[in-house]
Amino acid sequence: MSPKGTIAVWDDTHLILADICSPGTIANLNERPALEINVVDSVARKGYRFKGTATVYDEISSDLS
Repeated sequence: MSPKGTIAVWDDTHLILADICSPGTIANLNERPALEINVVDSVARKGYRFKGTATVYDEISSDLS
């Protein structure tokens, strides 16, 4: 479990996560790309779970546009 504050919606089927001092997370995703992201809105007292497969990009790629 590694809390992240950089999750954003990229499009209808993708979320994006910025790598800000997370070498362990990136190494883990490169080794095993299965992931689960849990997002909690503490004010609304609602949470969401997203499961999928990660792709790690070293830089912005045309695959993301």
